Amino acid sequence: MQVIYSGKDNGLKKAAAFVNELITDGDLWDRIIAHGKFDRALIDPNTIVDRLKAGPTELHVQDLKAPRWKRWTIYRRTVAVVDPTHPARFSYHRKFRRNSVGQKVNTILHEYVHIVDNSDADEGEQMGHGDNSSVGKENTAPYWIGSEAQRIYETKSGEMAAAPPAGEM
Repeated sequence: MQVIYSGKDNGLKKAAAFVNELITDGDLWDRIIAHGKFDRALIDPNTIVDRLKAGPTELHVQDLKAPRWKRWTIYRRTVAVVDPTHPARFSYHRKFRRNSVGQKVNTILHEYVHIVDNSDADEGEQMGHGDNSSVGKENTAPYWIGSEAQRIYETKSGEMAAAPPAGEM
């Protein structure tokens, strides 16, 4: 998988570049397998890793600015939106552009898990987290994998997040 972002958010550019490195070095995959069972997952960690590796070859990230009439709906707190009609693309809400690079790494991996999970509509949700509330979902595959990628980034870069991980909004 190659993350492609051509917008103006330098933090998102850095996050995309880091994710591209991270998924080729194998460390994240090893950590997912070593983690063990994920809440709400109907498949084991080895299968999750296999599915993530076999996912789309390109993941396109685009900027999202919610229309004025939608700003007080779900878009008010949503960091990113996956469009099921474009299965290898998600939109990152511009209002969260001040999130740290680590938080953006978190969001990219979190949304990638959803994209891969949604790619086999016949199977239904195999490794998701249910509704959009983040409460009690730390051990679901999207939240845990995103958070683990953020931890790896922060350890390697020395950056620490100033706010909760991006996937938890």
